[in-house]
Amino acid sequence: MRLQRALCLLALAPALAGCTDKAKLLNQQLQTQLASITASKDTTEKLYANALAELQAVDAGISALEAQRGAIRVLAGGQPEDVPSLPERLDSVARRIDREISAKTAQIRQQAAQIKSLQAQLAEQSRKLQDANLRIDSLTLANQKLAQENAQLRKTVESLRGQLADARSRIKVLEDSLSQQNVVILDKVNQLNTAYYIVKAKDELQALKLIDKKGTFLGMKGRYEIARNVDLSKFTKIDISETKVIPIDAEAKKIKVLSLHPDSAYSITADGEKRATLNVLDENTFWNASKLLVVMVDTIATPPPEKTILH
Repeated sequence: MRLQRALCLLALAPALAGCTDKAKLLNQQLQTQLASITASKDTTEKLYANALAELQAVDAGISALEAQRGAIRVLAGGQPEDVPSLPERLDSVARRIDREISAKTAQIRQQAAQIKSLQAQLAEQSRKLQDANLRIDSLTLANQKLAQENAQLRKTVESLRGQLADARSRIKVLEDSLSQQNVVILDKVNQLNTAYYIVKAKDELQALKLIDKKGTFLGMKGRYEIARNVDLSKFTKIDISETKVIPIDAEAKKIKVLSLHPDSAYSITADGEKRATLNVLDENTFWNASKLLVVMVDTIATPPPEKTILH
């Protein structure tokens, strides 16, 4: 379970790192937008200041023109009647001043509309700037929290990596131990399943020092027994889990099993005129008595073509 948790956290680490990168990218984008909004606000404020200056200049110009118009009217009213051209000229000047005043008034209205638009833009930019600042503050807090979580995750990942390395080391030790145990078990199984047999005439068995004659004192006929410390290289090695039938080149009645095996665990059957087979009926009972099978025959016939042992 700990190993699975470690692997899950290790798999999540790149995803959390990706979240941090996305947060940084969004923060950069907001900073860029903030700089753009700030620059636009500065430009709008300059335009607003210029518009106010122009409005003040126009207002001053209108005041000057109105003063001139008043002076002209006073001047026109005080002229003698024998100078008819002067009032007309003054009246023409007054009309020109009126036209200029009207133009300046229209310009003032246009400037007022522009100022109103700039004020609206300035208010909108201020709202956007405030909203951007709020988003940046929120993102900064979220980024700080994510950085703390990421730092804690790195510590957890490093700890789990250490635990994983330790677990792998212990698993390697267990695998090596298990492998050694398997070798021992396999060797034990092979030993348990290994047996040896030999089929020879009496003289050959004696020559190989595989049998001894016992009980010949006081005129007794005696019997043949398997010698101690026999040379296993003289025997045929078999796997008792696979070998159930042993062929013998002799007549069944001339075959004698010298090693100790229960009679109920095997049988000897004829297989032709001068051939027979020893059949293992119960391998556990047969081989538990002895892992050495010594079969003595009176005569050994000329061996026929090699015959495969049946399993």
